[in-house]
Amino acid sequence: MFVNMAGLILSEDGFRFDGRRPNELRQIQCKMGVYKQADGSAYIEQGNTKVLATVYGPHEVYIA
Repeated sequence: MFVNMAGLILSEDGFRFDGRRPNELRQIQCKMGVYKQADGSAYIEQGNTKVLATVYGPHEVYIA
């Protein structure tokens, strides 16, 4: 293993520890409208990172 100029740890063959080349991205998956109760929603997944975002509204502003 060695560290290249970008600070990535690579094998002798030039691969990252997960088998990707330095210029390859993880697979990205996106879905829209996954949560029917919300006005809008989306699910995004890249590698081990998963995000579910929902939008409700508009609502009146509450001033205390």
